[in-house]
Amino acid sequence: MKLKVAVIGTGNMGINHVRTYSTIKEVDLVAVADLNRELGEKVASDFKVKYYENYEELLKNEKI
Repeated sequence: MKLKVAVIGTGNMGINHVRTYSTIKEVDLVAVADLNRELGEKVASDFKVKYYENYEELLKNEKI
């Protein structure tokens, strides 16, 4: 069973976390959250995960 994770914040460090999680076979990256819609949507699209503008919505809707 894979560990489901999400990343809150897709700035300089956040994108590194997203990139790293996406390469770990035991991890299922399911979503990202960022107040910057343009950046968050781009990262979500690039890594084929869901995007949330509000991290509280992410936490409420995703089983991570």
